[in-house]
Amino acid sequence: ESSKETTKFCVLDGGALLHKVKWQPNTSFKDISTSYCEYIKHRYRSYERCCVVFDGNSDKMSIKSTEHARRSPKTASANVTVSDKMVITTSREMFLHNIPNKKQFIKILGEHIEACGVEVVYSSGDADVLIVQTALGKAMSEEATVSAEDTDVLILLMAHWDSILHDIFFSTEKKEKSTKVVKAWKMSELVASCDYTEHLLFTHTWSGCDSTSAIHRQGM
Repeated sequence: ESSKETTKFCVLDGGALLHKVKWQPNTSFKDISTSYCEYIKHRYRSYERCCVVFDGNSDKMSIKSTEHARRSPKTASANVTVSDKMVITTSREMFLHNIPNKKQFIKILGEHIEACGVEVVYSSGDADVLIVQTALGKAMSEEATVSAEDTDVLILLMAHWDSILHDIFFSTEKKEKSTKVVKAWKMSELVASCDYTEHLLFTHTWSGCDSTSAIHRQGM
């Protein structure tokens, strides 16, 4: 069951955000970045402040590197030097599956998003951890919302949320062309209804999660 959001601050999963805007053929990366800024302003207009967390902005191996490599298709775009004026000639999926290209685009996109007045932070590894840490930090002083589609993020929020904090909402975006209403789940209600919160990380890891096992060993 969803709950009504009352927050003014929202943390966005940058990895999911990348797939929310259509890339029109023969469009410059500056125009594509502008489309993302417009999307954020429209979709998240009810929040006073937003923070976008982007994944893996380094060459270091992250917790999810192996899983990302397994999921990636064999076909990806050729390496290019990304700039504002450059025109995209491949599909969004092919371009983003090229990791060096993706990193360059994220840097350019992040600069445009910041110029629009939205905070941007970059994770040196798995963004899920930084998304949750950002939300937990904000919840020390006010309620916060996390907009993501990764179950790992929800599990981490439930496992680490504490009643001394303000509430955190977990919101998922509707898919393209979907008529379903966007839902938001309140951490206090989810945790209260869960009889094994203290075992969530272990249970989710055992079921095949690709990130919480390392987080469970290291601590948040």
